Amino acid sequence: MSKSYRYPPDEFDDVPEDAPTGVHRVPRSPWRKVVPFVVVAVVFAVVAYGGVTLASNLLRSDGASATDKTTSASKSTTKSTPKATSKPKATKTASGSDDTAGADDTASADVDHATAVAVKNGAAITGLAAKGAAKLTADGFTTVTAADYTGTKLADSVVYYVQDGDKATAQEVAATLGISDVEQVSALSGGAPIIAVLVHDLS
Repeated sequence: MSKSYRYPPDEFDDVPEDAPTGVHRVPRSPWRKVVPFVVVAVVFAVVAYGGVTLASNLLRSDGASATDKTTSASKSTTKSTPKATSKPKATKTASGSDDTAGADDTASADVDHATAVAVKNGAAITGLAAKGAAKLTADGFTTVTAADYTGTKLADSVVYYVQDGDKATAQEVAATLGISDVEQVSALSGGAPIIAVLVHDLS
């Protein structure tokens, strides 16, 4: 017993001589030594995996945003590009009229009102040829004759001409008399280069 022990002895001080003294510790197993390292390694692996996954998601989202911005910019550029499909404007001559008017003037210039025109009565209507000749004269034709038609009976009124140069004049004769059929033939009898055969009354 230590000299510094200040309390009187009691039943707890009566310890057998063969009883163990001091703190008794159970020996530690090898697993208890390894487990902390395993836990640390697992935690580190989980944290590292989470960090890599988060970084990958951020990179993907940034790439998608960049792609969307590029697509939007491309669409904006496409929309802002002006269309090069404007219709060409008609050019005008020195007199101020456009090309269409010039074409009409050319067609009018090809009509020769001095060309001889024979109007033939191909129907049983008295004075039909004379009536047609009067309409042509009123339209400006200066050499017009009227006579009966002696050829094959026709189903509709027609204007015949021979020369290519008389085509515009023949069309003018047909328009004046209300005839839609204008035909070019190889030859005409009667002395006139243009012959109009009427089988219907004129309005």
